[in-house]
Amino acid sequence: MTKIKELLKLNLDVDIKNVIDLEDQVEDEIRYEIDNYIVTENIGMHLYSFASEFNSNIKETGVWLSGFYGSGKSYFGKMLGYLLANNEIMGTRAVERFIPRIAGLKDAALIEK
Repeated sequence: MTKIKELLKLNLDVDIKNVIDLEDQVEDEIRYEIDNYIVTENIGMHLYSFASEFNSNIKETGVWLSGFYGSGKSYFGKMLGYLLANNEIMGTRAVERFIPRIAGLKDAALIEK
């Protein structure tokens, strides 16, 4: 019988942080966070919604993330920050590094733009 860990492209033996440090700016840590971020259809929908609003002529300057404790708000916000800054991380821009994370989503092409 196939095990779940055999189906995933993740290393389940790696320790996962239970708290996201918003001040962590070490390139290797940023690369790890982006490369291991799991984008579900729902997260993809929120990314698309954010990108659409961000690229519109909207004049408001804030973003409100709501959800239960442990639902991924801080991690999602941190990813948005990386994508907006689009800094080079170990020779690759954040957006370029993030694009493979959305592969397979039904609206991936919309999010990429």
